[in-house]
Amino acid sequence: TLEVVVVSAGTLINPGDPSNITINAKDLQKMPENRNPIEMIGATVPGVQVSDDGKQIIMRGSRPGSNIFYVDGVRVSSLENPVPGQAIKNIKVYTGGIPAKYGDTTGGVVVIETKSYFDLYNQWKYSQ
Repeated sequence: TLEVVVVSAGTLINPGDPSNITINAKDLQKMPENRNPIEMIGATVPGVQVSDDGKQIIMRGSRPGSNIFYVDGVRVSSLENPVPGQAIKNIKVYTGGIPAKYGDTTGGVVVIETKSYFDLYNQWKYSQ
Protein backbone atom coordinates (compact mmCIF):
# COMPACT_ATOMS: atom_id res chain seq x y z
CA THR A 1 0.00 0.00 0.00
CA LEU A 2 1.98 2.95 -1.34
CA GLU A 3 0.81 6.52 -1.45
CA VAL A 4 0.51 8.38 -4.73
CA VAL A 5 3.32 10.88 -5.40
CA VAL A 6 2.70 13.81 -7.74
CA VAL A 7 5.75 15.42 -9.34
CA SER A 8 5.38 18.84 -10.92
CA ALA A 9 7.86 21.42 -12.13
CA GLY A 10 7.90 24.93 -13.47
CA THR A 11 10.30 26.50 -15.89
CA LEU A 12 13.75 27.18 -14.54
CA ILE A 13 14.42 30.02 -16.94
CA ASN A 14 12.08 32.95 -17.46
CA PRO A 15 11.93 33.48 -21.26
CA GLY A 16 11.56 37.24 -20.81
CA ASP A 17 14.60 37.61 -18.54
CA PRO A 18 16.76 34.51 -18.98
CA SER A 19 19.75 35.51 -16.87
CA ASN A 20 18.46 38.42 -14.85
CA ILE A 21 19.83 38.87 -11.35
CA THR A 22 18.00 41.57 -9.39
CA ILE A 23 19.32 43.32 -6.30
CA ASN A 24 16.54 45.29 -4.58
CA ALA A 25 16.75 48.23 -2.18
CA LYS A 26 16.35 46.10 0.97
CA ASP A 27 19.33 43.96 -0.02
CA LEU A 28 21.36 47.05 -0.92
CA GLN A 29 20.79 48.55 2.54
CA LYS A 30 22.36 45.49 4.18
CA MET A 31 25.54 45.55 2.08
CA PRO A 32 28.74 47.01 3.53
CA GLU A 33 29.69 48.60 0.20
CA ASN A 34 26.32 50.22 -0.45
CA ARG A 35 27.84 53.50 -1.62
CA ASN A 36 29.43 52.09 -4.76
CA PRO A 37 27.26 50.18 -7.29
CA ILE A 38 30.31 48.61 -8.95
CA GLU A 39 31.46 47.05 -5.68
CA MET A 40 27.89 45.91 -4.89
CA ILE A 41 27.55 44.16 -8.24
CA GLY A 42 30.97 42.57 -7.93
CA ALA A 43 30.16 41.23 -4.46
CA THR A 44 26.74 39.73 -5.23
CA VAL A 45 26.54 38.65 -8.88
CA PRO A 46 28.30 35.40 -9.83
CA GLY A 47 30.58 35.64 -12.85
CA VAL A 48 31.30 39.33 -12.29
CA GLN A 49 34.67 40.73 -11.27
CA VAL A 50 35.75 44.27 -10.51
CA SER A 51 38.88 45.57 -12.24
CA ASP A 52 42.00 46.34 -10.22
CA ASP A 53 41.31 50.08 -10.27
CA GLY A 54 37.73 49.46 -9.03
CA LYS A 55 36.12 51.46 -11.83
CA GLN A 56 35.07 48.77 -14.31
CA ILE A 57 33.13 45.52 -14.27
CA ILE A 58 34.29 42.39 -16.06
CA MET A 59 31.45 39.95 -16.79
CA ARG A 60 32.28 36.34 -17.55
CA GLY A 61 35.72 37.10 -18.94
CA SER A 62 34.71 39.91 -21.30
CA ARG A 63 36.98 42.86 -21.84
CA PRO A 64 36.64 45.87 -19.56
CA GLY A 65 34.47 48.47 -21.26
CA SER A 66 32.41 45.94 -23.23
CA ASN A 67 29.38 46.23 -20.94
CA ILE A 68 26.31 48.41 -21.32
CA PHE A 69 24.90 50.50 -18.45
CA TYR A 70 21.43 52.01 -18.13
CA VAL A 71 20.34 54.41 -15.40
CA ASP A 72 16.56 55.04 -15.40
CA GLY A 73 16.31 53.94 -19.02
CA VAL A 74 19.11 56.18 -20.29
CA ARG A 75 22.25 54.54 -21.62
CA VAL A 76 25.43 55.78 -19.94
CA SER A 77 28.99 55.00 -20.98
CA SER A 78 30.21 53.84 -17.57
CA LEU A 79 29.55 53.92 -13.85
CA GLU A 80 32.64 55.97 -13.02
CA ASN A 81 30.35 58.66 -11.58
CA PRO A 82 28.14 56.28 -9.66
CA VAL A 83 24.61 56.79 -8.47
CA PRO A 84 24.49 57.11 -4.65
CA GLY A 85 23.60 53.81 -3.04
CA GLN A 86 20.74 55.34 -1.04
CA ALA A 87 19.04 56.50 -4.25
CA ILE A 88 18.99 53.08 -5.94
CA LYS A 89 15.67 51.24 -6.03
CA ASN A 90 17.01 48.12 -7.74
CA ILE A 91 19.81 46.86 -9.94
CA LYS A 92 19.30 44.25 -12.66
CA VAL A 93 22.35 42.51 -14.07
CA TYR A 94 22.31 40.43 -17.25
CA THR A 95 25.47 38.35 -17.61
CA GLY A 96 24.28 36.27 -20.56
CA GLY A 97 21.17 35.78 -22.66
CA ILE A 98 20.66 39.51 -22.98
CA PRO A 99 17.21 40.64 -24.21
CA ALA A 100 17.18 42.31 -27.62
CA LYS A 101 15.88 45.61 -26.22
CA TYR A 102 19.33 46.32 -24.75
CA GLY A 103 21.17 46.00 -28.04
CA ASP A 104 24.33 44.23 -29.02
CA THR A 105 27.11 43.76 -26.50
CA THR A 106 29.90 41.27 -25.94
CA GLY A 107 29.81 41.73 -22.16
CA GLY A 108 26.75 42.18 -20.02
CA VAL A 109 24.12 44.75 -19.14
CA VAL A 110 23.58 46.61 -15.86
CA VAL A 111 20.22 48.35 -15.42
CA ILE A 112 19.91 50.71 -12.44
CA GLU A 113 16.53 52.10 -11.43
CA THR A 114 16.58 54.95 -8.94
CA LYS A 115 13.98 55.78 -6.34
CA SER A 116 11.33 58.34 -7.16
CA TYR A 117 10.80 61.50 -5.15
CA PHE A 118 7.93 59.84 -3.30
CA ASP A 119 10.07 56.82 -2.39
CA LEU A 120 12.72 59.11 -0.92
CA TYR A 121 10.13 61.23 0.88
CA ASN A 122 8.46 58.18 2.45
CA GLN A 123 11.85 56.79 3.45
CA TRP A 124 12.67 60.08 5.18
CA LYS A 125 9.22 60.43 6.74
CA TYR A 126 9.12 56.93 8.27
CA SER A 127 12.72 56.99 9.46
CA GLN A 128 12.01 59.81 11.92
